[in-house]
Amino acid sequence: MSKRIVIIVSLVCFLGVGCTFSRRTQLPRSASQQIHATQAVVRALKQFKFPDIKGKKVLVHVGAPGDAVDTEFLRTAVQVEVFEEQARVVMAPEKADLVLAVVVGAMGLNIRGRFLGIEGTAGGGFIPFTIPQLALYKHTRTSGFAQAEFVLADLESGEIIDRSDPVEGNTRGDSTTLFMVFSWDNSDITSIHPPEGSTDLEP
Repeated sequence: MSKRIVIIVSLVCFLGVGCTFSRRTQLPRSASQQIHATQAVVRALKQFKFPDIKGKKVLVHVGAPGDAVDTEFLRTAVQVEVFEEQARVVMAPEKADLVLAVVVGAMGLNIRGRFLGIEGTAGGGFIPFTIPQLALYKHTRTSGFAQAEFVLADLESGEIIDRSDPVEGNTRGDSTTLFMVFSWDNSDITSIHPPEGSTDLEP
């Protein structure tokens, strides 16, 4: 072990702290965070069991507590599900046979983890120089979550044709750093293949 590593580890042991953390993400998100959030929505929608709507003209309404970007993604994702049922999506109510209302009660990311080391400082006061973050151990879990349900109604009569129970979609990604040098990522989304040493799953 080099003298430099010995000094850094000694400094971490002297000044280091251990803690857990929980964070709420805000836009802009990293690429991996976006995938975790959107795939949670897709996984929830894939659990919907629609009645036979083949050939019907469907007007889509969505409601969600997320930001405008998430809501627009949700609307498009629901329209894709309607297309896969071989129905037509229309924008004008007067042209629709059915109205499909999809309500998402929750959609977003939870980021939690554990950290042992020095958080870092910009300098000043007792420590007049900048210290970068020095992590003996850091583990971050990024979890995407979405809960959704739908109501399908006849637009002319207003009669409810079908209503789903709430369904949930989940995703998970883990990022680990050990001794400030070694890092690796894991995800339950097969389309995520971060480069070795990537910290893209970090908040």
